[in-house]
Amino acid sequence: MRERILGGARGDAGEPGEPSLRGVVARQVNKYIELGFHRELGISQAAYRARFELPQGVGQPEAYVGRFDIPLVIDPRVGLARQAALGGIEVWENFDISQVDEDLTEVPGEPYLGFTHDGRKYRPYSIREAMKLFAADEVGSPLAEVIALYAQHPECFVESGVYAAGSRYQYDNVPRLSRSRTMSIDAGWIGDKFGGMGVLSRGRGIVRLGA
Repeated sequence: MRERILGGARGDAGEPGEPSLRGVVARQVNKYIELGFHRELGISQAAYRARFELPQGVGQPEAYVGRFDIPLVIDPRVGLARQAALGGIEVWENFDISQVDEDLTEVPGEPYLGFTHDGRKYRPYSIREAMKLFAADEVGSPLAEVIALYAQHPECFVESGVYAAGSRYQYDNVPRLSRSRTMSIDAGWIGDKFGGMGVLSRGRGIVRLGA
């Protein structure tokens, strides 16, 4: 079942049958450990877990309920190429992942938590069209967040791939994660409506994690 925090600003406890936000963070951190992120950073599993402590009293903002219901942990300390490799994602030969511009949406260099959706919301639109529809508290998700969504919720990619609306590649191209023979990363033009691809966004506000 896809993790959702549906009851508003909730931290340690949710409604019966709903996971707590703290439990969701712990499960996602365990997934990164399973993929070997701690080894990339040269630290123990315990030290890695300690870096993702959720601040007390933090929950899903009420304004995000029904819009950004998937909490997503991101660890930007591991580079994009290594995140892709650890997640079993192929990078196309003609795509230089080191040239991805991740600055369109400002994110910290340390672990954080964001609230996003499953990528289906803007499928009828090109990236350019979708971004014009963003609310004031909504930003495009950079490629690191799309990779994180695949790591934590691969079911979001069964029907279609997802564009990283918060990143750019060579001017007006946008990185995307989609399936050909395998899950792979390349880029498409910002005005393209390629096969109903999803466009990922999230709430502007994020939660910095750490002990």
